[in-house]
Amino acid sequence: MAKALHTLFPDRTEPVVCGMAHNIRDVLGTPLAHQSMVRLLELAYPPRLKGADMEKLAICSRGMVMLQSQPEAVWDTVRKQLALEKQLQGLTLSERYALLRPVVTGARTGIGNLPASGPVSFKVSYVGRTDWGSMANMIESVHCSVTTDGSGICIEINTCNGYFDYCFMQEFEDDRYVNAFVDLLEQEGIYCTVSGPFPVHVPRMRLPDEPEA
Repeated sequence: MAKALHTLFPDRTEPVVCGMAHNIRDVLGTPLAHQSMVRLLELAYPPRLKGADMEKLAICSRGMVMLQSQPEAVWDTVRKQLALEKQLQGLTLSERYALLRPVVTGARTGIGNLPASGPVSFKVSYVGRTDWGSMANMIESVHCSVTTDGSGICIEINTCNGYFDYCFMQEFEDDRYVNAFVDLLEQEGIYCTVSGPFPVHVPRMRLPDEPEA
């Protein structure tokens, strides 16, 4: 995706930044925790990497993931989160809103659940290999719809029956990004089947004290 954005915007002088979801349960020693324990790694691809081949980009990506996944880096993020929660204590709702506004809209001014050092160009999340058990032969593909949090583009990846399923989500009507992404995959000999686009379907909800329509 970083290569696709470099291709689409050859004159861009700022880095393309990927916000990559990172499960921190194991680092914190709580592998069975039910709470959401995900932070975002910042994978920055500066202009000097324009035109780099996929192998070089992969090496750079793995290096950034390894460095930012170190326990010290994770603990620093947790300390910042705890400090933010402490800062919110005793504030009024309007004061909390004023403080959290740049955090909630962090995908435009930073990333993740804390202000970050730079804007994020897109987000990527890979759930990992899922054991579907006896259902595996009955599932053709798996696509998860998640909130993009103002990031513009979010790619959620699942696996099923030996294939990767990419759910490419965006907040605007423009197919050049996904087309560039698919073209680069096929240039690398990775052929895929594209379906959609599909509109976002938000489930209807009714509070317990509201009458049925």
